[in-house]
Amino acid sequence: MTAIQESNYKRINTQTLFEDFKNIGDNLSLELGDLRIDHNYVYNQDDIFKDVTVVDVALDRCNTLYLVDFEQNLYIFHPNEKTLVKIGNLQRILSLTLNVISAIGVDRDTIYIADYVSNDSNYQTIKMGVRLIALTKKDLQIRWILTTGPDGSPLNQIYAIECDNRGNIYILEGSEKRLLYLNIVDACYPSFRLIDLTFKLENEDFPQSLAIGVDGSLYIPVVSVEGNKSTLSKIKGYVLKILLTKEEKSIEIIGPKISDFSFSGIAVDIWNQIFIGGSKTGDQLPISKLSNNEDAWDSLTTYKLTNETPIGSSRKLISDFKGNLYVINNKDKLTLLNCKESNLQNKKGYFEGIYISKPIDSQVSDTHWHRLLLEGDFEKGTQVDFQYFVSNTKEEGPKDSESIKWQNCVSKASAIQGNNKRDALFIDDAKGRYLWFKLILSGNEVLSPVVSSITIFFPRVSYIEYLPGIYQEDSVSKGLLERFLAIFESIFYEIDFTIDHISHYFDTNGTPSKFLSWLGSWLAVSMDEDWPEDKKRIFIRNAISLYKKRGTREGLEESIELFTGKKPFVVERFQAFKECTGTISQPCNKEKTISLPFQERIFFPPSDLKVKDCPENKAAAGEVMEELLIDRLYGTERFCFYVLLADPDLDTTAQSRVRRIIEEQKPAHTSYELKVLEPWFYLDMHTYLEVNTVVTEPKFVVGKTSMIGRDTVLYDTEKAGQIERHSRVGVDILLS
Repeated sequence: MTAIQESNYKRINTQTLFEDFKNIGDNLSLELGDLRIDHNYVYNQDDIFKDVTVVDVALDRCNTLYLVDFEQNLYIFHPNEKTLVKIGNLQRILSLTLNVISAIGVDRDTIYIADYVSNDSNYQTIKMGVRLIALTKKDLQIRWILTTGPDGSPLNQIYAIECDNRGNIYILEGSEKRLLYLNIVDACYPSFRLIDLTFKLENEDFPQSLAIGVDGSLYIPVVSVEGNKSTLSKIKGYVLKILLTKEEKSIEIIGPKISDFSFSGIAVDIWNQIFIGGSKTGDQLPISKLSNNEDAWDSLTTYKLTNETPIGSSRKLISDFKGNLYVINNKDKLTLLNCKESNLQNKKGYFEGIYISKPIDSQVSDTHWHRLLLEGDFEKGTQVDFQYFVSNTKEEGPKDSESIKWQNCVSKASAIQGNNKRDALFIDDAKGRYLWFKLILSGNEVLSPVVSSITIFFPRVSYIEYLPGIYQEDSVSKGLLERFLAIFESIFYEIDFTIDHISHYFDTNGTPSKFLSWLGSWLAVSMDEDWPEDKKRIFIRNAISLYKKRGTREGLEESIELFTGKKPFVVERFQAFKECTGTISQPCNKEKTISLPFQERIFFPPSDLKVKDCPENKAAAGEVMEELLIDRLYGTERFCFYVLLADPDLDTTAQSRVRRIIEEQKPAHTSYELKVLEPWFYLDMHTYLEVNTVVTEPKFVVGKTSMIGRDTVLYDTEKAGQIERHSRVGVDILLS
């Protein structure tokens, strides 16, 4: 018995391959590498907020919407339940009086409110006293209040507040054309880094809206005014895209400029589609969407009328994590636009998409093509037709969808195979070097078949070759038996293919993402399920070397560096008394020092240096206690070590993951403290030259402690006796 000829195959399973092999395509869409009927998104209007006049809205990570109205009322909207709940009036809840609210923002645990004082003088509105107030989301307690910018000057009116998923806050001062980046180091501590990201615009530009894209880019709609600004005789609208890195920022214009169009609100949804709000002279175009090729703005026609009354232009847009849009119009009314996916019809009016391939070359003339396998999602109510054409020359191939006679391969009865695959033989005597195929996807307005992979096998092989020759003598019975055995061949092929390529599952770069946790468990790598995929692959790749260093200082440093990208400082208490100039077994010798690499060296204060402190429970008695500075910095426990990370951008989620790594890597009898080094000087605290020291402008900070700059003067504005104040006759009281 002769061995079965080895079968080759051609697989198309990525967006790039679908594009490369496409010859003709009609009414098709490729999303995330899947082939399906082309579609768009329809936004149905829902007037849930018709009784609320809204100043601004903000969205948190849980898809919960926060609203504030002109009477300082705060509302919460839950999209799943579609309920609008009024929390209360902020004026009555807060310990300070709010002025005119201009913007609101929200992140995981904090609500940010911007307000200002409006003073009408000579018919001109002067906006002053701008504040950014941070409130706890849980009970609306004040965390801190910011009134100055990075240069120490007062803040200007804040038009927009946006928070990303890394804890960064972006503040848009529209009147000053300034974008401020605020990074909160600790939500409970009012210390922050404020970086001026002022961008250069042409004269008379005034941005008032801000949005954050999926990749972290910032989008700002800008109106360029030419001529007389009061009449807006010549205006152009365009959108700026700002990409920020630690080293630099890049600014580019997205989409075409539109004449006589005033851009106002902007939103970027989960598919990175850009929506802008505004109005065009003489027309009602409240919302437009940037086309896929970024060459035109298409009007969103579903948002036009409410109770047969024109809505007008929109001034604020926001998109949630389901693609829904929230719109505040120029009358301060909020509207919900529910996003619904809708398939498109082809030119004949059918919900149908056609894909015709380029020729697949077998490299051998008269190749007997064997079978095909379609993988994807084929819901009930959808249909996939697979047709093919075979020839020895490329010239005989299809010029259009009807130029040749196609042969059917996948029948309508193939739906019994389930919703995830279609497997069929090339029944006809399909012989030729080249094969073309036509894929017809049929569905309805809401359903579409999805093809994620197409695999074509050649040349013809069959299990019938394992049987005695008598089963191959009659051509009719041979064909029937061959198709019957193909059922088992299809099942066993997937098993054989997995076994043949089993090595891919042990490759950290090639293994499927869902297999990473399992592979990590084989190597005793402790990882949480919510770890980023790239971090999982890095730890598994280095599992063997890390296991050899488990419980050592070197292993702990390497593990944290793999996760954060920065090498930490691991400080053990005995180092403080060795002053980092000796060895573990040899006492310090001040005349003979050991030079260590910078990343492994921390300079300690003298071991006898003491600091004075007045504990809270003994403050009334005025008792002052002395404490060794080394004890304050690194504790008094003998088997305790400190892990210092010079990474102020590390959020709380990443810090908890670092703690989990330390727990896994540290020796069992030891304890530890994790300290994220703040980027400033702070005497008697963790301040290290060339590590976390940054020179900044002097400023007044209120928090756990108070810090007064060199130019600060304290005085009492009223020189009179005042009840409930410390009054001294002849010192600060004037009798009259």
